[in-house]
Amino acid sequence: MSETKAPKPVQYGSVKVVPRDMRFSCLSGYNYYALTTDTVRVFGVSRQVVEHAQSGERFYLLPVEPPYESGSAEHHKVRVKVDANASDEEYEQATHEEYRTLQDDPYLAHWREIIYHPLPAARFEWPVDLVQSAQWHYLVFPMTDAGDAWHPLTELIDNINSERLTKREIAEMAGAADPMSLSVARSLLQGWHELLTSGYSYCGFTGGSVFYNVNDGSVRFAFSPAVHRVGDFRKHLRTPSALAWVPEDLVNRAGSFSSLDSSEQELLQITDRYPVWRGSRLNLDLDYVDVAGYDRIISALDKDEQPQLDVFSELFVIASVLFRLLVGRLPYDGGVMAAEPNGTGVVHEEWCKTYHRNADFIFDPKNEINHIGNGVTTPADDVFVRNWENLPGEVTVGTDGSVRGTGVKGAFVTVFTQGTERNADTKLRWCQPKTWLKRLEGYTAHPLD
Repeated sequence: MSETKAPKPVQYGSVKVVPRDMRFSCLSGYNYYALTTDTVRVFGVSRQVVEHAQSGERFYLLPVEPPYESGSAEHHKVRVKVDANASDEEYEQATHEEYRTLQDDPYLAHWREIIYHPLPAARFEWPVDLVQSAQWHYLVFPMTDAGDAWHPLTELIDNINSERLTKREIAEMAGAADPMSLSVARSLLQGWHELLTSGYSYCGFTGGSVFYNVNDGSVRFAFSPAVHRVGDFRKHLRTPSALAWVPEDLVNRAGSFSSLDSSEQELLQITDRYPVWRGSRLNLDLDYVDVAGYDRIISALDKDEQPQLDVFSELFVIASVLFRLLVGRLPYDGGVMAAEPNGTGVVHEEWCKTYHRNADFIFDPKNEINHIGNGVTTPADDVFVRNWENLPGEVTVGTDGSVRGTGVKGAFVTVFTQGTERNADTKLRWCQPKTWLKRLEGYTAHPLD
């Protein structure tokens, strides 16, 4: 009986390894990488290190779900093999065939769009290639400095009652009282502004996927495998004021979609739902998701399906995270929620369900059912109220019952008092990141005496 021989190493460019330790690019015939025995910690997670076979440069990998069953004909048809001794004409013809195939393959075209339109490494973890092995696909990232100075944003926006911090300490850490948290809020808005204006939706948010530097408050976004390219975000918003919304007459005509011109149809599609990429891993922090889409998202998760988010869901997440950073608590975590148990795991999921179904703003000028203050929810209530009162802007209620607001406070009231349902006559009013930044200009934190 013959013995099974160990695979022989093969020379690939400047490296010599066994074939199973190679990772070949799905996007380029030039790029291929050799596995090493090294790992690197990036934002607290260990990643496999590879070496580029031609240049020797080192990168690290992030696995993503493969688009097809391993070994299927559809999986392999996206690669076009070129003989090493092929003529220039044969090589060029094969290359064109490969790119035509790539254009027709939605999975590879999706990643190609993202990789070919990168964002600055100083603020974003961003892939430079997509490689494959027999069973997996991996995104390839350049080595980055993500050491001990970078802490997860969860440290500043933890909404689960724990022994780590008291409610008063949470209130004192809020951006309205603490310069560091205010710096983090501004840097976060700048990053989100760059994402959206570069044509990307982050597709969900968790405090563990965004990191802040404890030395200067700058923010970096870890790569979200669910990130979706949405094209020119700005052209989909009409902005008759600093708050962007869909024109009411356009929303009311949604029932007769075919009667709209192409630009209006495109706008309506944006305001409907933006599906996340099939097979991607969706980052979701249930504390911050759009209250108007919460039931739809939970229903999808319960069915083990991919939830769908849209651009306006993203803008709500931005507003909700910003409110938590500046004031110290969630926008609907008021008196109604005071008796609800909160904790880790399933307990917190149940708390989130109640939270989103009682979405009355804690500083709604016309509805006091969920207000805080005077120890209604905690002895630290008055500190949260103080943080709110110190934010820029004013909110008043006219004799006719109309609410008028300016600055940051006015924008928060507008966004968080829209209700929990989207229907035909709803104006979707959300602030863009650049609007929040403008309304925060000149504002400084007011530490407690």
